[in-house]
Amino acid sequence: MSGLMNPIARLLIRQRRRSAALAMGALRDPVALSRLELHRLAARALDRDPAAARAFPVERIRSLTATGRAGEALDFARTLAPRPEHDLALALSAFDPALALTKYAGPDASLRAALMLAAGCEDDARRALDTASGPQAAFLRASLDRHDPARAGPAWRDGFSAWSLSPPEPVDPALPVSVVNARADGSLAVDGPLISVIMPSRNASRWVAAAVRSVLDQSWRNLEFLFVDDASTDDNADRALAAADGDPRFTLIRQSARGGAYTARNAALARAKGHWVAVQDSDEWAHPDRLARQVAEMRARRLTAHSGRSLRVDAEGEIHARGVWPLTRWAPSTLMFERAPVMERAGYFHQVLSGADNEYWWRLVQLFGPRRAAISRTPLILGAWRADSLTGAKDSGFGAGGFNLDRLIYWERWSFWHARNLRTPEVLRLEAGAQPFRSPKKIVL
Repeated sequence: MSGLMNPIARLLIRQRRRSAALAMGALRDPVALSRLELHRLAARALDRDPAAARAFPVERIRSLTATGRAGEALDFARTLAPRPEHDLALALSAFDPALALTKYAGPDASLRAALMLAAGCEDDARRALDTASGPQAAFLRASLDRHDPARAGPAWRDGFSAWSLSPPEPVDPALPVSVVNARADGSLAVDGPLISVIMPSRNASRWVAAAVRSVLDQSWRNLEFLFVDDASTDDNADRALAAADGDPRFTLIRQSARGGAYTARNAALARAKGHWVAVQDSDEWAHPDRLARQVAEMRARRLTAHSGRSLRVDAEGEIHARGVWPLTRWAPSTLMFERAPVMERAGYFHQVLSGADNEYWWRLVQLFGPRRAAISRTPLILGAWRADSLTGAKDSGFGAGGFNLDRLIYWERWSFWHARNLRTPEVLRLEAGAQPFRSPKKIVL
């Protein structure tokens, strides 16, 4: 087993230098492969080495669940002793939260409460939250008490106060906070260089008005809003226009045929004029200070690219996370970048149906360096938790439970494309529509 361990590759992964880790032998280290989310390769390596599988049980469980072998993962997990770290419980949480709870021996009451709630033990979760603190505990309380405004309001406030942001409040106080029923107080109006906000949209009429207003109501006032209707078959474009209410900053771009979210983004990107470009999905509500916060952090840290986190909320106001906890998750749809250098060196999004926002983010990290691309812990958006989204649907996302095989294969292929071009960065610049490697058929339109 010792011959498979590669501390240099693991260090490079911690430094977010994925391609360098692959170049330094990560392919020979199943733990490194798991941490790179190359789960098929990790599973095969750990299948061949039972000693490594026992030594690194979390990586074993992740690789099994990611490759559709959840039953084997759960059987293996039952043989393990509880651990004080989060990782084992989190690896199990989406598949068997009750089992995950028995494997967690740590002190984090908010994680324990989240597992209890996912296992259907609401009363136990409430008791655990009595001793929990921090934003994750606050968001769990907001979710549990979503139909009680007197309790939910303070919980939302406690959660967002960790980032000195005003909390979302319900527009209609008779209903819980959701993407279509949220407002917040922004800071004073901010002026500065132009930001191009790009929103692709298809058949999102239920959410699109709230999404559009959340962009136009940003405290950062100098923006152009490029809304791309991707050949919707509902009244999506009409609702977006109505929500914009004649605002001259809003531009509707109509696609004559469906091309997918990344093709739509590219259509807008070709027309963007802003110093920065920000993207947002049409089933998301953005905090009114989202853009101002991102610009401030980018300026302070001299970043080329930045993204934040989201909370996923269903129509009834319940907060969800694919892995149960934490409830705040990285949201590639909060991407903001400097337009001129990124277009010069990275170019356009890869035009597939799903997963290309991850590829683009890691392409930027590789081209500009980890210090020039940062992910904030700040929750900048509320996103709709729904079964038919790109990440929720069975054919394009994780709706079947665990990782979707086509997305997993796509992750592998772009990872190796990046790695092959570690010393030829100019190859990573994509023109719109370019297909530099073979993608799974199901995610190619």
